[in-house]
Amino acid sequence: MTTLGSDRGHGNLIGAQPFMPNAAYASAERFRAAVEESFVAAHRLGWLNPKTIIVFPEYFGAWLVALGEPSSVLHAATLEAAMRRVVGRHPVRFLRDYLRSREPDRARAALFRMKATQIAHVFHETFSRLAREYAVTVAPGSLVLPRPCV
Repeated sequence: MTTLGSDRGHGNLIGAQPFMPNAAYASAERFRAAVEESFVAAHRLGWLNPKTIIVFPEYFGAWLVALGEPSSVLHAATLEAAMRRVVGRHPVRFLRDYLRSREPDRARAALFRMKATQIAHVFHETFSRLAREYAVTVAPGSLVLPRPCV
């Protein structure tokens, strides 16, 4: 970890860039455990307090599209191979969402659309829970969702 500045009692801004192995996206529990490592490290260093904001990178949750998929998806040689495996496991759902897609890359849009509810739930639950447990504010990055709303 790198630190810039000094603690003047005004709070801490932590930019987190955790290493996330493929397996971290296999389940909600693994995702939460991998994300929590950043919180644990910051806590050990005494950086967490109610004025702390932890910021995660853009598209941090994108790979949650692999939630619940077998390890063959997580360890596929290419993104296209992984996508084919997911589509092969969920052909009806994929076809339904593919036919609804209006995006230029209909296949990728359909893949994210068919997993969107699950992805949003895990992402929200993970970061809400960690923010409560560590009493900090979290800006969890972003993820790909069709029709996002607040």
